[in-house]
Amino acid sequence: MRTTDMMSFSVKEIVSLCKEKGVGKDKFLQAIAELYESGNQKKEGVYSVTVDYGLSLAKMIKAGKYDYVNSDINAKNFPVARIGKVEMKNLELVHLNCNASTDEAIREIGKRGLGLGDLPMLLALGAKYPELQREFPVAALGSSWVGRDGRRDVAYLWHGRGIRGLSLRWYEDVWSGYDRFLAVCK
Repeated sequence: MRTTDMMSFSVKEIVSLCKEKGVGKDKFLQAIAELYESGNQKKEGVYSVTVDYGLSLAKMIKAGKYDYVNSDINAKNFPVARIGKVEMKNLELVHLNCNASTDEAIREIGKRGLGLGDLPMLLALGAKYPELQREFPVAALGSSWVGRDGRRDVAYLWHGRGIRGLSLRWYEDVWSGYDRFLAVCK
């Protein structure tokens, strides 16, 4: 069968494969829900989330179930000023497909008529679509922090060696063509 052909499996085959791979009912249903959600996006790279600004930053982070969280990503360094729940049906992952500085990425996002995604949006995205960051790193350029060393950092989601992480990246770094930038459709 070519990869472009539709694949179909019986329920019995799916159940057998799940048992063989040690995939429980909850993980299986979560995967099905994610497939359904990703198939119902308006276009590739556009996602919908609910950002609950009523939650503390620590609870937003906990909802993402990250294996690693940089300790500098906390309420003191990244205060959340908004309140309430906001339905966001228009988060876009911008892919420049080339190496770029943070300033170049911000300019390109602006040229596309988009706004910068912030940390709470990134956390909502990571919680709702936990497997997304296994495909590529996602940065939120709309939130930054200047650390003790005077470096300006931005939050991003990444993966490596089976770990899903929430970390900081130096603003002055060059981003690779592999990275994505969280943006908001205006």
